[in-house]
Amino acid sequence: MIQAFQKNGLGDIVNSNPTIVGPAIDYGYKNLPTIGSTYPAYLDAKSKRDGLVFIGANDGMLHAFQASNGNEAFAIIPGPLLAKTRALPEVAYAHKSFVDATPIAADVNVGGWKTMLFAPYGTGAKGLFALDVTAPGSAALTPDSVKWDISSATSSQIGR
Repeated sequence: MIQAFQKNGLGDIVNSNPTIVGPAIDYGYKNLPTIGSTYPAYLDAKSKRDGLVFIGANDGMLHAFQASNGNEAFAIIPGPLLAKTRALPEVAYAHKSFVDATPIAADVNVGGWKTMLFAPYGTGAKGLFALDVTAPGSAALTPDSVKWDISSATSSQIGR
């Protein structure tokens, strides 16, 4: 289960690079047989969407900032890392990795075109999660935005 939080401080960023999800980018899918015919309408509908900048941090969270002003829109903690965050406020805390990989955004056709953000945990744990960020300018993450969260705890195939 992924936990969502509002207005968090930002932990150190070590390996994660920012990923921007904003106005739709044409990846050329309109040339695909069958599903490509609906792609131009998707691009047009998303041509003026507000942007978010996503980045993983070693506070256990994937952070989302509004591209227009830099304000944090939300942050989420992947379920397998939630227990690990208890060590953060300890006086004797030594740096640990949490969500330190670069998220990847892509347009996918799953019952219609959507923009998905795939966020690996990096060296913090073995796993990744996916968010539907088709409308990334909305300020709140809903439970339906999280499409899946898999880790070595839920699948023996992860991290082999």
